[in-house]
Amino acid sequence: MDLLTDRMLPFADVAEADLSEFVRRLEDMTGWEARLDHALAFVTQRLQQDAARLTPSDHVLARLMQTGGRASVRTLAMEIGWSRKHLAEKFRKDIGLRPKTAARVIRFGQVLKQVQNSHEIDWAGLAIDCGYADQAHLIRDFSEFSGSSPEAWRTRLLNGSAGAW
Repeated sequence: MDLLTDRMLPFADVAEADLSEFVRRLEDMTGWEARLDHALAFVTQRLQQDAARLTPSDHVLARLMQTGGRASVRTLAMEIGWSRKHLAEKFRKDIGLRPKTAARVIRFGQVLKQVQNSHEIDWAGLAIDCGYADQAHLIRDFSEFSGSSPEAWRTRLLNGSAGAW
């Protein structure tokens, strides 16, 4: 899976055939909240269907999603009986990201949902609500994942820019 990290590939090249309906519905949706909800529901359903085949990395990813990216890597490693180092290496091989990076992506998704549903944004409060240590960490992730500051992204969103990206 780490071969896919930081690469853009056509979805059809890497997806299973039964995912086409998921993609079609996702493309028909308007708004990031609906898309995120659909994606989270889809992933949750797939994880539940595949529960008998869950790997420890799958368990860790599911726990990260359940906790909004707030579960500590130390706690997750203890849950599956691995060291933090072994978890980080195996998770990256299986999922394509390190657990801390996956947690950051999940927290960032929570921020996007909140921003889309709010007219007035208290960035410091939002940072704490979404599991960030402080506003500076939120801004760092926002810049890394979106390529802009939170306010610049929000301005594009309010002005109707496609996806605010």
